[in-house]
Amino acid sequence: MMRRPVLLTLVTAMFGFAPAVSAQSSVERGAGTPSDSARAWIVRVAGVSGAAVCPCGSASLPVPHDRELYIVGVGLRKVLHADRKDGYEVDYDLQFLPFIASHGTADENLGVRLCRGTHYCATPTSPSPWTTRATGFGILPIGFTTLVPVLPRLRFQLRGAAGAVRMSKPVPLLEGHKFNFLAEASTTFELRVTPSLALTGGMVFNHISNGGTAAINPGMNSRMLEFGFVRR
Repeated sequence: MMRRPVLLTLVTAMFGFAPAVSAQSSVERGAGTPSDSARAWIVRVAGVSGAAVCPCGSASLPVPHDRELYIVGVGLRKVLHADRKDGYEVDYDLQFLPFIASHGTADENLGVRLCRGTHYCATPTSPSPWTTRATGFGILPIGFTTLVPVLPRLRFQLRGAAGAVRMSKPVPLLEGHKFNFLAEASTTFELRVTPSLALTGGMVFNHISNGGTAAINPGMNSRMLEFGFVRR
């Protein structure tokens, strides 16, 4: 199976891409409230073993629920606004995705077409057509994070991001494209363990689709677990 090698790759990538940078301001070294010029490096890993994808509602083709999607993100976060009194913060979040892995999309033994309005019809020529594996990379140039203090060392994060990915094979179906658009929304917590290092964890909703640039645009939606760290 693919899961153990993939998880090992993700953990290795997370620590391999972690940059060693120093704190950006004396405010960060003290109370932990960043200044408006503060920057931070981000490394995160997100994964799911139950990604949902079309053909949606096809009675003739049961869609498995064990599809896998894994993403490694490495990025730079810059403070746009920080309230020193309340600890409220808004950041610009630029991320590169050096590693993306998708397992369980359709292979050449499955034909999908749009029929009956927006309903997808599928014709399999194999008992197990869900075998395609694809890897790729991407970038999220549009990203913003809002941070709200919960406890002295704990902050709640609400993040939204958008960008594009390039995969080795079309996803989530071969009638799609290798090039796809990606959008994410996440709710995570950030626990500061030192003045310059914080651990993060939570949930992220991920959407991948070709935006109507291919013959069909089924899309893939994933509710993923995410963990990582922030280094100032």
